[in-house]
This record gives sequence, C-alpha cells and structure tokens, in this order.
Amino acid sequence: MLNFDLKKVFISQAIKLDSFIAFRYMKLFKKYFKILFLLIFCLFFYGFVLNNFSQTINRELLGSLIISFSLSVFFWLKEFFLETKLKVNTKNKFVIDQVLAQPEKYNSAELLNFDTAQIIYRAEKLAKKNKIKKPNSSIILFCLLKNNPEFNFILSRIILS
Repeated sequence: MLNFDLKKVFISQAIKLDSFIAFRYMKLFKKYFKILFLLIFCLFFYGFVLNNFSQTINRELLGSLIISFSLSVFFWLKEFFLETKLKVNTKNKFVIDQVLAQPEKYNSAELLNFDTAQIIYRAEKLAKKNKIKKPNSSIILFCLLKNNPEFNFILSRIILS
C-alpha cells in the first residue's frame, strides 16, 4: 500500500505560507520599494548636491529614503528565506531505491519538490471543494495546466486554451 500524505511533510508548511497574502505579493512589494528607493534617492541627491530644496524637505526625503530602503531589504530577506529555507526539501534522509523497495514504510510525499507539492496541494483543495474524496489524475492535470506559465505559453502558441 502506497503511503502518501502531504500534510505530514515539511514542505506543506512552505506551501501554506506561500499561499498567505504577505508572501504571495512579496516580489511585487520588493520591486515597488526598490523603485521608490531609487526615485527618492535621485530626488535627495538632486536636492542635496545642487542645494535646490530646503533643509526640511531634504530631511524628509532622507527619512523616506531610509524607510524605503529598509522595506526593500526586508521584503528581499523574506523572499530569500522562503526560497532557500522553506522551498528546499531538506528532510529527505533516504534515497528513492529504499522507497521503491518498501513503499509502505515511507511517505512518498517527502520526495516531492516545492512546485510539485504545490500542484498536489491545489489539486487536493479543488477535489475537496468539489466534494471528491481524493484528487484523480484529471484534477491534478487541470491544476498543473492552470498554474503553469510555461504550459500556458505552449498551449497559446498552438492555439489551445
């Protein structure tokens, strides 16, 4: 009997965190604050070097420069933590040969990487939403095609939707 339980795997915590709204828009916030930092830096540099702005405006620009830089670094560190620590499956202490020899002893979900586990997690949510006990292959294929930009590009090139 195959043992497959995604909820007992370490990577499932990363999947739940990735679906959380603060982690989902992390890259967008990081880009936004980086652009804001560069714009404020240009304004501050222009006002400070050419002495075109008053001292109070330069002080406020410097404060917002520091805040935008710190928020940019904060979101970069958050994204770096998610990518390096949570999305990498480091709990594999066995090789696939051992699992194939005795599959009932091991949880097969521990062999999945982050992207594959995320597709299975979404398929389980979709099956639960449609009142299906376990996701079948068509639900997994649907989740794979729905959430994969490479497949969407290929299918759009051959005029399939």
